[in-house]
Amino acid sequence: MLYALLNHTILKIRTSLQKFANVQLMYKVVIGNISNRENHSVDFSKVNHPYQEIGLELNKWVFNILGIGFYYRFGSYHAGSFRDDFAVKDTLNL
Repeated sequence: MLYALLNHTILKIRTSLQKFANVQLMYKVVIGNISNRENHSVDFSKVNHPYQEIGLELNKWVFNILGIGFYYRFGSYHAGSFRDDFAVKDTLNL
């Protein structure tokens, strides 16, 4: 399985004297198959085409570790409707 994550910090905002929150543009892609399926409790199907997401993350906004991410799935595995392809996720940066 091949996985790639590209991110670019668009904006840094000072939240205290030594701490910064940031806004990042994210691109995620995965393709391939999982080896040793018996070691995983979740059943994954083979990804024949690139599974792609693009998103915007607001990191380190709460207690300088928590944030939120907004993602959109596109490409071969998009569902066709914005509601099904859009996701909101929590982020944790230690």
